[in-house]
Amino acid sequence: MDFGFWILDFGLRIAKQGSRLTDHGSRIGHACWCRFVRAAKRVPSIELQPFVSLRLGEKKAIVSTLHDREQEDQALRSPRLCEKQTNSDPAQPFAPLRTCENLIQNRKSKIQNPSWAAIAAILIFATTGCAKFPSNPSGDQTTRVTFTITMDQAINQNFVYIFALNPSDQVNPPSQGPIPVISPPWGNGFVAGNARYFIRWDPSQSPRFQIFRFEDTDLLNFIPIGTPVNFEDVQPGDRTFHFDIDMSQIADTIPIAEAYQTLQVNILTMDNVPQGNGGGKAWDALGNSTSPSGINDFLNVDLRTSRTYRPLDLITGEPVGDVADPRLDISDFRIEVRPR
Repeated sequence: MDFGFWILDFGLRIAKQGSRLTDHGSRIGHACWCRFVRAAKRVPSIELQPFVSLRLGEKKAIVSTLHDREQEDQALRSPRLCEKQTNSDPAQPFAPLRTCENLIQNRKSKIQNPSWAAIAAILIFATTGCAKFPSNPSGDQTTRVTFTITMDQAINQNFVYIFALNPSDQVNPPSQGPIPVISPPWGNGFVAGNARYFIRWDPSQSPRFQIFRFEDTDLLNFIPIGTPVNFEDVQPGDRTFHFDIDMSQIADTIPIAEAYQTLQVNILTMDNVPQGNGGGKAWDALGNSTSPSGINDFLNVDLRTSRTYRPLDLITGEPVGDVADPRLDISDFRIEVRPR
Protein backbone atom coordinates (compact mmCIF):
# COMPACT_ATOMS: atom_id res chain seq x y z
CA MET A 1 0.00 0.00 0.00
CA ASP A 2 1.25 3.50 -0.90
CA PHE A 3 2.47 5.30 2.22
CA GLY A 4 0.18 8.29 1.57
CA PHE A 5 -2.86 6.08 1.42
CA TRP A 6 -1.72 4.37 4.63
CA ILE A 7 -1.80 7.77 6.33
CA LEU A 8 -5.33 8.39 5.09
CA ASP A 9 -6.41 4.92 6.20
CA PHE A 10 -4.96 5.66 9.66
CA GLY A 11 -7.12 8.78 9.95
CA LEU A 12 -10.24 6.92 8.85
CA ARG A 13 -9.62 4.11 11.35
CA ILE A 14 -9.48 6.64 14.20
CA ALA A 15 -12.76 8.24 13.02
CA LYS A 16 -14.43 4.81 12.82
CA GLN A 17 -13.12 3.83 16.24
CA GLY A 18 -14.69 6.97 17.70
CA SER A 19 -18.08 5.83 16.42
CA ARG A 20 -17.72 2.51 18.27
CA LEU A 21 -16.64 3.92 21.63
CA THR A 22 -19.35 6.46 22.33
CA ASP A 23 -23.11 6.74 22.42
CA HIS A 24 -22.74 9.85 20.27
CA GLY A 25 -20.60 7.94 17.78
CA SER A 26 -21.85 9.51 14.59
CA ARG A 27 -21.06 13.00 15.92
CA ILE A 28 -17.63 11.99 17.27
CA GLY A 29 -16.73 10.01 14.15
CA HIS A 30 -17.68 12.96 11.98
CA ALA A 31 -15.71 15.34 14.21
CA CYS A 32 -12.64 13.11 13.82
CA TRP A 33 -13.01 12.96 10.04
CA CYS A 34 -13.50 16.72 9.79
CA ARG A 35 -10.41 17.35 11.91
CA PHE A 36 -8.42 14.97 9.69
CA VAL A 37 -9.59 16.77 6.56
CA ARG A 38 -8.82 20.19 8.02
CA ALA A 39 -5.33 19.08 9.02
CA ALA A 40 -4.65 17.49 5.65
CA LYS A 41 -5.90 20.55 3.78
CA ARG A 42 -3.05 22.59 5.21
CA VAL A 43 -0.64 20.47 3.14
CA PRO A 44 -0.41 21.65 -0.49
CA SER A 45 0.40 18.15 -1.81
CA ILE A 46 -2.93 16.68 -0.64
CA GLU A 47 -6.07 16.91 -2.79
CA LEU A 48 -9.33 15.94 -1.10
CA GLN A 49 -12.76 15.32 -2.59
CA PRO A 50 -15.07 14.24 0.24
CA PHE A 51 -18.46 12.78 -0.63
CA VAL A 52 -20.97 13.30 2.21
CA SER A 53 -24.58 12.18 2.29
CA LEU A 54 -26.91 13.97 4.67
CA ARG A 55 -30.38 12.60 5.31
CA LEU A 56 -33.54 14.14 6.78
CA GLY A 57 -36.48 11.73 6.74
CA GLU A 58 -36.97 10.73 3.11
CA LYS A 59 -35.09 13.73 1.70
CA LYS A 60 -31.41 13.76 0.89
CA ALA A 61 -28.95 16.53 0.18
CA ILE A 62 -25.71 15.53 -1.45
CA VAL A 63 -22.47 17.42 -1.27
CA SER A 64 -20.11 15.85 -3.81
CA THR A 65 -16.93 16.65 -5.71
CA LEU A 66 -16.17 19.91 -3.96
CA HIS A 67 -14.26 21.97 -6.49
CA ASP A 68 -12.63 24.53 -4.23
CA ARG A 69 -11.65 24.96 -0.61
CA GLU A 70 -14.33 27.55 0.09
CA GLN A 71 -17.05 25.01 -0.75
CA GLU A 72 -15.22 22.37 1.29
CA ASP A 73 -15.05 24.65 4.31
CA GLN A 74 -18.73 25.47 4.06
CA ALA A 75 -19.71 21.79 3.92
CA LEU A 76 -17.47 20.85 6.84
CA ARG A 77 -18.84 23.66 8.98
CA SER A 78 -22.38 22.41 8.37
CA PRO A 79 -22.34 18.64 9.07
CA ARG A 80 -26.09 18.64 9.85
CA LEU A 81 -28.83 19.98 7.59
CA CYS A 82 -32.30 20.23 9.16
CA GLU A 83 -35.31 21.69 7.45
CA LYS A 84 -38.07 23.71 9.09
CA GLN A 85 -40.43 21.74 11.30
CA THR A 86 -44.02 22.45 10.26
CA ASN A 87 -45.92 19.73 12.14
CA SER A 88 -47.11 18.29 8.82
CA ASP A 89 -48.05 15.09 10.64
CA PRO A 90 -50.13 16.12 13.70
CA ALA A 91 -49.83 12.65 15.20
CA GLN A 92 -46.03 12.86 15.24
CA PRO A 93 -44.97 16.52 15.61
CA PHE A 94 -41.35 15.64 16.31
CA ALA A 95 -40.97 12.72 13.87
CA PRO A 96 -38.92 14.54 11.18
CA LEU A 97 -36.47 15.76 13.80
CA ARG A 98 -35.86 12.26 15.12
CA THR A 99 -34.51 11.13 11.76
CA CYS A 100 -32.18 14.09 11.32
CA GLU A 101 -28.90 12.17 11.32
CA ASN A 102 -25.54 12.53 9.64
CA LEU A 103 -24.68 9.50 7.49
CA ILE A 104 -21.14 9.65 6.20
CA GLN A 105 -21.39 7.08 3.42
CA ASN A 106 -18.21 7.51 1.44
CA ARG A 107 -15.01 9.48 1.49
CA LYS A 108 -12.86 9.80 -1.63
CA SER A 109 -9.36 11.16 -1.40
CA LYS A 110 -6.29 11.23 -3.61
CA ILE A 111 -2.89 11.84 -2.06
CA GLN A 112 0.02 12.65 -4.34
CA ASN A 113 3.70 12.83 -3.44
CA PRO A 114 3.37 12.41 0.34
CA SER A 115 5.85 14.47 2.28
CA TRP A 116 7.01 14.96 5.84
CA ALA A 117 4.54 17.86 5.97
CA ALA A 118 1.69 15.37 5.45
CA ILE A 119 3.03 13.19 8.26
CA ALA A 120 3.19 16.24 10.53
CA ALA A 121 -0.43 17.09 9.73
CA ILE A 122 -1.55 13.59 10.71
CA LEU A 123 0.48 13.69 13.92
CA ILE A 124 -1.18 16.98 14.88
CA PHE A 125 -4.58 15.40 14.25
CA ALA A 126 -3.76 12.27 16.28
CA THR A 127 -2.32 14.11 19.28
CA THR A 128 -5.06 16.71 19.58
CA GLY A 129 -7.83 14.08 19.43
CA CYS A 130 -11.49 14.44 18.49
CA ALA A 131 -13.78 17.33 19.32
CA LYS A 132 -15.47 17.05 22.69
CA PHE A 133 -19.19 16.41 22.71
CA PRO A 134 -21.21 18.46 22.94
CA SER A 135 -19.39 21.41 21.37
CA ASN A 136 -21.12 24.65 20.55
CA PRO A 137 -18.92 27.43 19.18
CA SER A 138 -21.58 30.08 19.78
CA GLY A 139 -21.87 29.36 23.51
CA ASP A 140 -19.93 30.59 26.54
CA GLN A 141 -19.91 34.25 25.51
CA THR A 142 -22.57 35.91 27.69
CA THR A 143 -24.57 35.03 30.81
CA ARG A 144 -24.78 31.30 31.46
CA VAL A 145 -27.73 29.57 33.14
CA THR A 146 -27.45 26.08 34.64
CA PHE A 147 -30.58 23.92 34.96
CA THR A 148 -30.87 20.98 37.35
CA ILE A 149 -34.35 19.39 37.42
CA THR A 150 -35.22 16.32 39.48
CA MET A 151 -38.26 14.09 38.98
CA ASP A 152 -39.97 12.19 41.79
CA GLN A 153 -39.14 8.88 40.10
CA ALA A 154 -36.90 7.73 37.24
CA ILE A 155 -37.20 9.61 33.95
CA ASN A 156 -39.31 7.69 31.42
CA GLN A 157 -37.84 7.58 27.91
CA ASN A 158 -41.34 7.39 26.42
CA PHE A 159 -42.51 10.61 28.10
CA VAL A 160 -41.99 14.19 26.96
CA TYR A 161 -39.76 16.60 28.92
CA ILE A 162 -39.58 20.20 27.71
CA PHE A 163 -37.97 23.33 29.18
CA ALA A 164 -39.67 26.44 27.79
CA LEU A 165 -37.80 29.76 27.64
CA ASN A 166 -38.85 33.33 26.94
CA PRO A 167 -35.98 35.87 27.19
CA SER A 168 -36.74 39.56 27.66
CA ASP A 169 -34.79 42.81 27.70
CA GLN A 170 -37.03 44.10 30.51
CA VAL A 171 -36.44 43.66 34.23
CA ASN A 172 -40.13 42.97 34.92
CA PRO A 173 -41.67 41.71 31.66
CA PRO A 174 -45.38 42.64 31.50
CA SER A 175 -46.19 39.70 29.26
CA GLN A 176 -47.14 36.25 30.48
CA GLY A 177 -44.36 33.67 30.35
CA PRO A 178 -44.62 30.09 29.08
CA ILE A 179 -47.44 28.00 30.56
CA PRO A 180 -48.62 24.42 29.91
CA VAL A 181 -51.34 23.46 27.42
CA ILE A 182 -53.81 21.43 29.47
CA SER A 183 -56.94 21.06 27.29
CA PRO A 184 -58.15 21.25 23.67
CA PRO A 185 -57.68 22.93 21.32
CA TRP A 186 -54.15 21.70 21.83
CA GLY A 187 -52.20 23.98 19.50
CA ASN A 188 -48.65 22.63 19.59
CA GLY A 189 -49.66 20.29 22.42
CA PHE A 190 -47.09 21.35 25.00
CA VAL A 191 -46.69 25.11 25.63
CA ALA A 192 -48.85 28.25 25.48
CA GLY A 193 -48.48 31.82 26.70
CA ASN A 194 -45.28 33.45 25.48
CA ALA A 195 -42.24 31.37 24.59
CA ARG A 196 -39.49 32.06 22.08
CA TYR A 197 -37.38 28.94 22.61
CA PHE A 198 -37.54 25.53 24.24
CA ILE A 199 -35.17 22.69 25.02
CA ARG A 200 -36.35 19.11 24.66
CA TRP A 201 -34.77 15.93 25.96
CA ASP A 202 -35.64 13.03 23.68
CA PRO A 203 -33.67 9.74 23.60
CA SER A 204 -34.72 9.16 19.98
CA GLN A 205 -33.03 12.34 18.73
CA SER A 206 -29.31 12.97 18.47
CA PRO A 207 -28.06 14.71 20.46
CA ARG A 208 -30.68 13.97 23.09
CA PHE A 209 -30.85 17.59 24.28
CA GLN A 210 -31.74 20.08 21.53
CA ILE A 211 -32.64 23.77 21.50
CA PHE A 212 -35.59 24.83 19.31
CA ARG A 213 -36.78 28.26 18.23
CA PHE A 214 -40.39 29.12 17.49
CA GLU A 215 -40.90 30.73 14.10
CA ASP A 216 -44.34 32.28 14.76
CA THR A 217 -46.32 33.88 17.59
CA ASP A 218 -48.89 31.05 17.47
CA LEU A 219 -46.10 28.68 18.61
CA LEU A 220 -46.96 26.15 15.93
CA ASN A 221 -43.76 26.12 13.87
CA PHE A 222 -40.31 25.58 15.31
CA ILE A 223 -36.82 24.60 14.14
CA PRO A 224 -33.76 23.11 15.88
CA ILE A 225 -30.96 25.64 16.34
CA GLY A 226 -28.35 23.84 18.46
CA THR A 227 -27.58 21.99 21.66
CA PRO A 228 -26.96 23.20 25.22
CA VAL A 229 -23.38 24.34 25.68
CA ASN A 230 -23.00 21.54 28.21
CA PHE A 231 -25.18 18.67 29.41
CA GLU A 232 -25.08 15.36 31.25
CA ASP A 233 -26.63 12.42 29.46
CA VAL A 234 -29.54 10.70 31.19
CA GLN A 235 -28.90 7.07 32.05
CA PRO A 236 -31.58 4.43 32.79
CA GLY A 237 -32.84 4.93 36.33
CA ASP A 238 -31.71 8.59 36.54
CA ARG A 239 -34.13 11.14 37.99
CA THR A 240 -32.26 14.34 37.13
CA PHE A 241 -31.73 16.51 34.06
CA HIS A 242 -28.66 18.75 34.04
CA PHE A 243 -27.59 21.18 31.31
CA ASP A 244 -26.15 24.67 30.74
CA ILE A 245 -27.10 27.24 28.16
CA ASP A 246 -25.46 30.52 27.27
CA MET A 247 -27.76 33.42 26.44
CA SER A 248 -25.95 33.80 23.12
CA GLN A 249 -27.49 30.44 22.12
CA ILE A 250 -31.01 31.87 22.32
CA ALA A 251 -30.34 35.22 20.67
CA ASP A 252 -29.81 36.24 17.06
CA THR A 253 -26.74 38.34 17.96
CA ILE A 254 -24.37 38.83 20.89
CA PRO A 255 -25.66 42.39 21.57
CA ILE A 256 -29.21 41.03 21.85
CA ALA A 257 -28.02 38.35 24.30
CA GLU A 258 -26.18 40.97 26.36
CA ALA A 259 -29.34 43.08 26.51
CA TYR A 260 -31.40 40.29 28.08
CA GLN A 261 -32.49 41.19 31.61
CA THR A 262 -34.92 38.37 32.41
CA LEU A 263 -35.49 34.78 31.36
CA GLN A 264 -39.03 33.45 31.82
CA VAL A 265 -38.87 29.69 32.44
CA ASN A 266 -41.25 26.79 32.75
CA ILE A 267 -40.64 23.05 33.01
CA LEU A 268 -43.22 20.96 31.17
CA THR A 269 -43.63 17.18 31.49
CA MET A 270 -46.31 15.06 29.82
CA ASP A 271 -47.01 11.50 28.75
CA ASN A 272 -47.80 12.52 25.14
CA VAL A 273 -48.19 15.58 22.89
CA PRO A 274 -51.87 15.68 21.88
CA GLN A 275 -52.94 17.44 18.67
CA GLY A 276 -56.19 18.84 17.31
CA ASN A 277 -59.31 18.91 19.46
CA GLY A 278 -59.36 15.43 20.96
CA GLY A 279 -57.44 13.27 23.38
CA GLY A 280 -55.85 14.15 26.68
CA LYS A 281 -52.64 13.86 28.64
CA ALA A 282 -51.13 13.56 32.10
CA TRP A 283 -48.82 16.50 32.81
CA ASP A 284 -46.89 18.58 35.30
CA ALA A 285 -45.35 22.05 35.19
CA LEU A 286 -43.84 24.58 37.58
CA GLY A 287 -46.22 25.43 40.39
CA ASN A 288 -49.12 23.48 41.88
CA SER A 289 -50.74 21.69 38.96
CA THR A 290 -53.89 20.97 41.00
CA SER A 291 -54.50 24.67 41.72
CA PRO A 292 -56.11 27.04 39.15
CA SER A 293 -53.58 29.75 40.05
CA GLY A 294 -50.69 27.29 39.91
CA ILE A 295 -51.47 26.34 36.31
CA ASN A 296 -50.38 29.81 35.19
CA ASP A 297 -47.21 29.82 37.29
CA PHE A 298 -43.78 30.27 35.72
CA LEU A 299 -40.43 31.61 36.90
CA ASN A 300 -38.90 35.03 36.16
CA VAL A 301 -35.12 34.55 36.31
CA ASP A 302 -33.10 37.75 36.76
CA LEU A 303 -30.07 37.55 34.48
CA ARG A 304 -28.29 40.61 35.93
CA THR A 305 -26.94 39.05 39.13
CA SER A 306 -25.62 35.70 40.33
CA ARG A 307 -28.39 33.76 42.01
CA THR A 308 -29.82 30.26 42.39
CA TYR A 309 -33.59 29.78 42.07
CA ARG A 310 -35.40 27.01 43.94
CA PRO A 311 -39.06 25.87 44.30
CA LEU A 312 -39.67 28.41 47.10
CA ASP A 313 -39.20 31.18 44.53
CA LEU A 314 -42.49 30.14 42.88
CA ILE A 315 -45.73 31.74 44.01
CA THR A 316 -47.37 28.37 44.70
CA GLY A 317 -44.16 26.40 45.32
CA GLU A 318 -43.47 23.05 43.65
CA PRO A 319 -45.39 20.36 45.60
CA VAL A 320 -44.71 16.66 45.13
CA GLY A 321 -47.78 14.61 44.27
CA ASP A 322 -49.63 17.17 42.13
CA VAL A 323 -49.64 14.67 39.24
CA ALA A 324 -50.57 11.00 39.57
CA ASP A 325 -47.57 9.58 37.72
CA PRO A 326 -44.37 10.22 39.76
CA ARG A 327 -42.26 9.92 36.60
CA LEU A 328 -43.86 13.17 35.46
CA ASP A 329 -43.79 14.81 38.88
CA ILE A 330 -41.22 17.62 39.27
CA SER A 331 -39.89 17.21 42.81
CA ASP A 332 -37.06 19.77 42.82
CA PHE A 333 -35.13 22.18 40.62
CA ARG A 334 -32.15 24.51 40.72
CA ILE A 335 -31.66 27.28 38.17
CA GLU A 336 -28.33 29.01 38.64
CA VAL A 337 -27.43 32.31 36.95
CA ARG A 338 -23.79 33.22 36.28
CA PRO A 339 -23.41 36.60 34.57
CA ARG A 340 -20.33 37.15 32.40
